[in-house]
Amino acid sequence: MAYSKRNRNQLLLSVLLTFGLLTAVFTMLRVDWQPIREFDANAGQGPYEWTTARPWAYDVFHAVELAFETIPLTLYTALVVVLLFVRGYRRAAYWTTTVMLGAALTTWVLKRLVERQRPTWEDPLHTLTTYSFPSGHASGIASAMGVAIVLTLMLVRRRNVRRGLIA
Repeated sequence: MAYSKRNRNQLLLSVLLTFGLLTAVFTMLRVDWQPIREFDANAGQGPYEWTTARPWAYDVFHAVELAFETIPLTLYTALVVVLLFVRGYRRAAYWTTTVMLGAALTTWVLKRLVERQRPTWEDPLHTLTTYSFPSGHASGIASAMGVAIVLTLMLVRRRNVRRGLIA
């Protein structure tokens, strides 16, 4: 019993620390704290220069951006959900829908709470007009990969195939 209570206390502490850290980050972004803005500019300058020096890189990254925008990611999710239903994996279909919808709604709400403007560049390669934080592309891809890994672990029986798919 003491072991279980200790684990719960550690988990609660982890959750509280994570919540505190996220609250601090959200607050710094919301008030547009200058060191965060400078960090954005400095962190993005190297990738920006690398991409502008290699036109093919822009084409590759732009293709990835288009492939994982909201509408394509929604279509991929719908296809997976339909396939899961057809194969009789209804709980997995509901779970997949819940995770992907939850990630999209959380991202949408947080973008409106933080209202983080996108960094500006002297000569932008591509400009988006939506808020920048949290990244819809990053949260969508991370959620989709998490769903793909969990579904692979649940539904693929052969160990070598499962390992290959996850890799």
